[in-house]
Amino acid sequence: MTRLHHAIGIAVLLASAHCGEPRTAKIASPPGDPVIAFVGVTVLPLDSAKTLPDQTVVVRGERIERIGPSASVAVPPGARVIDGRGRYLMPGLMDLHVHLVRTEDLAIMLALGITTVRSMWGAPIHLAWRDRIARGELPGPTIVTAGPILDGEPPAHPGSMIVRTEADADRAIALHRRLGYDFVKIYSRLSPDVFDRLVADAGREGLAVVGHVPWAVPLEHAIDKGMRSIEHLTGFVAALQAADSPVAGRTDGMSRMRQIDHIDESRIVPLAQQLAAHHTFAVPTLSVLDSSRSAAEVRDMLAQPEMQWLPPWERALAEPGPDDPEDLDRSRRRIALHDRILHALDEAGAPIVAGTDPVNPLVIPGFSLHHELELLVHAGLSPLAALNAATHRGADLLGRPDELGGVAAGMRADLLLLDANPLDDIHNTRRIAGVMARGRYHARNELDAMLGQIAKSFAGPLDAFRDAPALRVEGELVFRAEYDITWHDIPFGGERLAVGRSGDDLTVNLESFDPHVGETTRARWHSGGAHNGASLTLDLDGATGRGHLEVRREGEQLHARGTSLPGIEATLDHAIAADTLLGPDAVLSGVVLWRSRLQPLAVGQSIEVSEQDVGLGSDVDVSERTLLVRRTNDRSWDGNGASIPARVYEIVPPRGHSSELVVDADGWPLELVRQDHGATLRLRRRPPSR
Repeated sequence: MTRLHHAIGIAVLLASAHCGEPRTAKIASPPGDPVIAFVGVTVLPLDSAKTLPDQTVVVRGERIERIGPSASVAVPPGARVIDGRGRYLMPGLMDLHVHLVRTEDLAIMLALGITTVRSMWGAPIHLAWRDRIARGELPGPTIVTAGPILDGEPPAHPGSMIVRTEADADRAIALHRRLGYDFVKIYSRLSPDVFDRLVADAGREGLAVVGHVPWAVPLEHAIDKGMRSIEHLTGFVAALQAADSPVAGRTDGMSRMRQIDHIDESRIVPLAQQLAAHHTFAVPTLSVLDSSRSAAEVRDMLAQPEMQWLPPWERALAEPGPDDPEDLDRSRRRIALHDRILHALDEAGAPIVAGTDPVNPLVIPGFSLHHELELLVHAGLSPLAALNAATHRGADLLGRPDELGGVAAGMRADLLLLDANPLDDIHNTRRIAGVMARGRYHARNELDAMLGQIAKSFAGPLDAFRDAPALRVEGELVFRAEYDITWHDIPFGGERLAVGRSGDDLTVNLESFDPHVGETTRARWHSGGAHNGASLTLDLDGATGRGHLEVRREGEQLHARGTSLPGIEATLDHAIAADTLLGPDAVLSGVVLWRSRLQPLAVGQSIEVSEQDVGLGSDVDVSERTLLVRRTNDRSWDGNGASIPARVYEIVPPRGHSSELVVDADGWPLELVRQDHGATLRLRRRPPSR
C-alpha cells in the first residue's frame, strides 16, 4: 500500500500540503512601532462577565499600551483609529488542538479570529511557519507546536517516533529540546514505563507532556504523574468501567469500542475532582465526535456554505458510506457521556480548553472553533466559560497567562472585534468586524478578500507542480511526463517522472505530492543493467516530518541507511531475491521497472512480477508482493483530444482488487486505474503541452 493509499484509508476509516503559500497578500512588518487605537469600544476582558463600555484601547507595535475610558485616554498623534462604537473587543481566540497541513488553513483561521494555535503533530515545516508568522512574513495565528508524535510499536500513524524503551524516551526528549519544539505529544501505544520516563524527562527540560492517555496507562496514573492536557477525553471511558465490565482493562479495538456499554457514571465526579486538584487540562474536541452522524446528516453538512473552505479532496474523504445503526448509537451515547463529563469537570473547576482537531472529516479549520464553542455551551458551559476555554484557559495551558488570552496593558495585542456580544449569545463570535494578531489589524474587507481568494484557489484545478522546476535528467532523456491522481473523481495529488539512460542503466527521478497530508516524496533510483533496481534515494518532506533514505542492493541483500521522518537514524538490512524489483513507495514506482518485462508479452499472455517497495515513515518500511500481470488487449487511448495506440494490462494482486494499466507503444504508463476504499483511484498522464 502506498502512502497515498494509506492516507485515503485512514481518512475513510475516521469518516481520521499543499505547502505552497495561499494566494493572499503577505503581511509586511511596518517600520517603527505603529500605533492603532480602538475608540468607543466595549471591552470584554473575560476575567468575569463584566463589560467595560466606551473604552479606548491603544496598541503600539505588538503590545497593548493603554486601556481606559474614552473620555480620559487620548489617541496618540498619528495613530490609526478603529471606530469601536457599538462593537465589542475581546481576546483573540485560540484553537488548542490543530493539525497544520496547508498555509491556506493558517490564513483561514486568522480570518475567523483565531490568533494562537497549538499544533499537535510538529515537523520542521511547522517550525519554519512558526518563525515566519512571528516575523510577519506569513498570514496566520501564532503557532505553538509539538514535535513528532511519540508512540509505541506499532505506531498508530506513520511518521510517529517509536519509543520502545526508557533510553528511547531520553533520545526523544533530547530531540524535542534540540530542535526547538514547544511541548511533547504522546499517543496510545506507549508502555507504562516509557510513559513515566517521558513525563519525568520532559519535566526536567521544562516541556509539557500532552496527548492521548496510553491504553496501558490508567487515567488516574497519568494525572498523578503530571500529564499536562488530555486530548479528546481519552482514558475516561476506560476509567469509568463498571466493576463487572467484561472489557475493562482490555486494549484491543473491539473491546475498546464496547467499553461505552459498561459505564459506571458514579466515577465521573471523583475523576473530575482529581483533574481539578492537579490542574490537568481537558481538551474535549467535541467537533470531531459531532461529525459522527448519519449519512443524511453528513450530506447536509457537506452542503453548507463554509465547505468551500475545505479542499475538494477533503470533502471527498468525508463522503459518507452506509449507516451502521450500532455505530451511530454508540457515537450518540459517547457524545452524551462526554457532555456529562464536561459538566462535571466544569462543576469541579477543572480547566477545560477548546480544540477542534482539523484534518478530521468535516472539521474545517477556523470555522470548527466557533462550532466547538457552541458545542461547549450546548454541553452546559456558560458562554463565559466557553470563551475562557479559548482565551484565558488556553493561555494558562500554554504557560503564557501574562502574555496571551486577555485584554490588558502589557499583553500581546491579539484581539477580536465583534459586532455583537458573545456573552449574550455564543454564536456572536462569528460576527467578526476585524482581527488583530501581534498588533497587525485586518479589517472585515481584508478578511473577506483573504477568504475569497482561498475559496477560489480550492475551487480551481490542483496543479501539484505548478511552480516547481523541471525534474533533473541524468544521461540521455528517454521519457518525461506528469500525472494527475484522482479519487472519487476528485483531484488527489500528482506524480511526475523523468527518465534518463546511460548505457544499459536507467535513472528514474520521481516526485509525488499528496495534498491530504501535505507531503512531497522525491525518489531517484537506478535500474541497473538487469533493470531490477540497483539503488534508491528517497526524500520526504511535509506536515508529518522530513526524512532521507539511501538504499543499495548488494547481491540478495538490501542495505538502507538514513533519517526517518521524526529525525532519527533509520536503518534496515533485508533480503531480496535476484529477480525481485526494487522501487520507492509511490504509485508509479513498479510500473517503470516492469516495462522491460511487459513489452514482450502478447495479448493473452501473463507474467508474475515480484517487487519490494521501500518507504519511510516511523522507520524504514518494506512491502513485498508478487503480482500477476496479464496483457488483455490493445486499444486507442484518448489523450485529451489525441488518440494514442496503447496496450492494456490487468494487474492482479495477492489480495484485493485488480488494477488496469495502460501504456503507450514504448511501454511508458498512460493510465493506472484501481478500486481503493470504495471508489476509483486513477492516475492519468497529462498532455505534454499542459
